[in-house]
Amino acid sequence: MNLHDLVEASDIAGLLRHVDLRVKDRDWAEVLETGIRCRAAIERGKQLGGVTQYVEYRMALDAPAPLAASVVEEGGGRSTLGPLWEVMASTHTWEDLEPWLEPGRVRMMVAHERSLRGDVVADTEADGSPLVTPLAVEEWEPTYPPAEYRPDGADFPTPPAVALTALQLGQDSDVMEDVESEDALFELVRPWVDQSNGAAGIACIEGTAEAAITALGASAAEGSDVQFDVALSHMTWAAASGGAYGTRRGNPVGRSHAWYAASTLLDIDPAELPVAHQSARWLLWRSPGQTSGWEFGLAAEHGGFAWALYAHDRIDDDSETGAHHDGATGS
Repeated sequence: MNLHDLVEASDIAGLLRHVDLRVKDRDWAEVLETGIRCRAAIERGKQLGGVTQYVEYRMALDAPAPLAASVVEEGGGRSTLGPLWEVMASTHTWEDLEPWLEPGRVRMMVAHERSLRGDVVADTEADGSPLVTPLAVEEWEPTYPPAEYRPDGADFPTPPAVALTALQLGQDSDVMEDVESEDALFELVRPWVDQSNGAAGIACIEGTAEAAITALGASAAEGSDVQFDVALSHMTWAAASGGAYGTRRGNPVGRSHAWYAASTLLDIDPAELPVAHQSARWLLWRSPGQTSGWEFGLAAEHGGFAWALYAHDRIDDDSETGAHHDGATGS
């Protein structure tokens, strides 16, 4: 069938094949036309939203930089796999994209993403950014595993695994109210809870990291003291992820939330983090009973106080696990 007939028949499978073939032929005019006709058909009640999302996704992923930038700027939305700016930035360099990006959020996010991937980006691109992180990766920071987008899915690699051993948990301690720190820690996993099946617990106490874990109700735990760069990589992974069903936020956003959470616990400005992080103890941990799904456990100890966060998420039916989901564990 031709494009008109595919649209009128609401043939989603046929339309997706049509897009794939036109992308293979580099027939971008026809790919764009498919999106235009499907959007018009949606206004007539046809259920073709998935096709329009796929058109935007393939344009962001595969089209030449000027076209990719125009689609992402115009749509400003997200694909089912991740934010379109991250999709585009995964396959196009900053040098290619920079002339075609208008000032604004998309340009800023692409600048941060391409900087994380090793491109040299002018510091001025961070002017006015709501992210608390610098554009360039600091020497003491980890390497943040980049998202890998494909026509049929995506991979979001986890940081290197940390060997965990049984922890000697501390005695019960009274939980303190520390709203600012609790909010900063919760922000690391907010999409897991607000948009998916996840749950999270946070405790702040006067005492040790192990006692903070106990305060969350854990009777047993496995964990390991880690250097801050390792903790930061896992914090960024968690904050970038959408969990099982939530919207992925991307590495630049995840990194910013990780910097903010760490600096909040240390009661410093994020700009002081490169030096001040050495004054704290960082620990990754997990519940021995959690065997599948998304999991993230973090504890920190500083100045006589300690905090613990534990979050987990899951897929309703393991048989439907898709390549677009983030990795299974955060530690």
